Amino acid sequence: MKGGIKFDNYDSLIPNIKTTSGQFRAIAMQNDGEIDLKNLQVQLPLKNGGNILFDNVGIDLSGNKGGNLFIRGNSLSVNGGYFFIDNTGDDNPTLLNGIEIATNEFIMQGESYLTFDVMGKGNAGNININAESMNVLDGAEIHSNTNSKGNAGNLVIVSNILSVNNKSSENYTSISSDAYSGSSGNAGLISINTNSVNLLNGGEIHTNTWASGNAGTITINANELTADGQNSAFFTGVSSSSELDDKNNPLMESGDAGNVNVNVNGTLNLFNGGAIRSDTFTIGNGKEVFVKADNIIIDGRNSKFATGVTSNANSNSNGNAGAIKIDTKNILIQNEGGISSQANIQANGNSGYVNIKAEQVDLKTDGYISTSTNSVGSAGNINLSKRAKNPAVQGGDG
Repeated sequence: MKGGIKFDNYDSLIPNIKTTSGQFRAIAMQNDGEIDLKNLQVQLPLKNGGNILFDNVGIDLSGNKGGNLFIRGNSLSVNGGYFFIDNTGDDNPTLLNGIEIATNEFIMQGESYLTFDVMGKGNAGNININAESMNVLDGAEIHSNTNSKGNAGNLVIVSNILSVNNKSSENYTSISSDAYSGSSGNAGLISINTNSVNLLNGGEIHTNTWASGNAGTITINANELTADGQNSAFFTGVSSSSELDDKNNPLMESGDAGNVNVNVNGTLNLFNGGAIRSDTFTIGNGKEVFVKADNIIIDGRNSKFATGVTSNANSNSNGNAGAIKIDTKNILIQNEGGISSQANIQANGNSGYVNIKAEQVDLKTDGYISTSTNSVGSAGNINLSKRAKNPAVQGGDG
């Protein structure tokens, strides 16, 4: 369509568009010309796209194999409402089933949902998003979860700037893939390639399992990454965990958490409750957390929430915590921020080891690097190795 496209509705509980295993395509062009419809990996910025607005709109394309959502334009704004593209059947999706979005600017806000979930035996399709600027705000969620036997789909995001920020909502604000209670499939992988990532006020990227299936691997490649909790009541950062059941009891059979891989060419900032972690709360194991960055700053700023890089076997769990591996030029840790792996009280598993390869490690007031056990398990070792010819380990003023 030439020009902009607007959809609006005052009751998003009733789908504006509902078609079983259907397709929905929204393509906006500002002027006469063409947008390549065959190749999602377009060269951004799009030069001929129009603006697309969904205001409190419900679109349900769910069905056997799932549906297909295809959007191209200069900007995509989603204010409330939902896109359900879920696989409710027993057959696996084809290449025609999935979510494909390419736009210069993508904004989701106001408790809006973009999902390709599993409700049957078939797997979910993938979610592919290519955006110059991408903002997930105030209760918005993008996810592929499994609630049944099929596996969740993968989430692939390519963006120049990615922000996940919960400034005001009482709901989660996240990009995620989970295996929910009662399911047996695995959660999907999350792959993010971007120049800058900002996770703020409870904004998170996660894969978790509450079931026998495993959580997925998270891989983030960026030039800069900041996770700043700003004392939000929600977790802020990147995480994967093996969780308790829906009644907060340990599971008799549980999948493992996923690996968390964060590669930052510039500076990684973890502030005020911002964290990168892999945990177990049950019989499944935590997995490896690998962080590589030129510079790492961990500053708890006296937050009541843990700030830093962690891997824990929590109370009443039976699985082991995963290892933590850090590769950096310079790392500053202060104000109750830290790098740690713990086996907490009444945990039956071991804590993981911590390996740090660095040129300089600077521990200031109340900063810490630790492994510990408060139960029957063993604590892992801490290994500090040289990254260059002249490394330095400095104590600070505390």
